[in-house]
Amino acid sequence: MHDAAKILPSPPEAVLLDMDGVLFDSEPIHKIAWRRILAGYGFEFDDAFLQPWVGVPDHQLAAYLAGHGLVAEDPQRLLEIKRALYHKLTSERLRLFDGVPAGLDALRERGLGLALVTASVRSDVRHVLEVVGLGDYFPVVVTGNDVERTKPAADPYLRAAEGLGCRPQRCIVIEDSPNGIASARAAGAAVLAVMSSYPAEALAQADCVFPSTSLAIECVLARLDTDAREPARAPTDVSHGGGVSF
Repeated sequence: MHDAAKILPSPPEAVLLDMDGVLFDSEPIHKIAWRRILAGYGFEFDDAFLQPWVGVPDHQLAAYLAGHGLVAEDPQRLLEIKRALYHKLTSERLRLFDGVPAGLDALRERGLGLALVTASVRSDVRHVLEVVGLGDYFPVVVTGNDVERTKPAADPYLRAAEGLGCRPQRCIVIEDSPNGIASARAAGAAVLAVMSSYPAEALAQADCVFPSTSLAIECVLARLDTDAREPARAPTDVSHGGGVSF
C-alpha cells in the first residue's frame, strides 16, 4: 500500500471519483434495465454485448441500437424508458460499496477536496445520490450534461479540478473503466482503478489497481500519512506507474 502511495502527487489536493462502479455497484442495475427494455423489442443479448458500454453515456448506446437497426424505436424514447426503469430499480436495490462513506469522511477530514465525475446525466446523478445519502458530500459534480466531450476526453476531469481550484496534476482519480482511466490520464491526474466492472488487465493504464474503492481510498490516506511524517519538501506532481495491482 505504501509503495503504491509513493507514486501519487505530494501533497494531493483533491480526490475525483467516478460514480457507477466506484461508489456503488450500479452497473448490474444498468444491465438489468437495458435487458428488460430491449427484451420488449425482441432484442436478446448476453453480458458480453453490454460490457464495452460500461462507462459510456446511455445516449450513445441508444443511438447505436437504433442506428444499427437492432431496436425499432426512437433513441430519445429509449432513453426515457430506460431512465424511468433505472430510477425504480436503484430506489429498490442500490447500495454503497463497503467502506465508502467512512472513506469519504476520512478524505474530507484530512482536508482534501472531493468531486464526483460521471458520464451519467444530471437527473440520474441527483436521484442516486439521494438514494444512497451522499448528496452533500461533493461540492463539485460534473455530469454528462456539463461537458461537450465526455470520457475518454479529458474535459470532465479538467472541469472538476477547475471547480475545486486545483491543478489536475495534484489530483487523484478513482475510476473503474478504461474510458474513465483514459480521461483522467489525459487530464494529467493520477489514477487508481478498482476492479468492480473490469478485470485488472483491462485497467492496466491506471497507476495502481485495487480490488475495492475502500482500498484505493486507503492508498490516498497512506500518501497523506507519508507526507505528514516526512520533512517539508517541494511539492511533486503525479509520477505515473504501470498498472500495479494490489
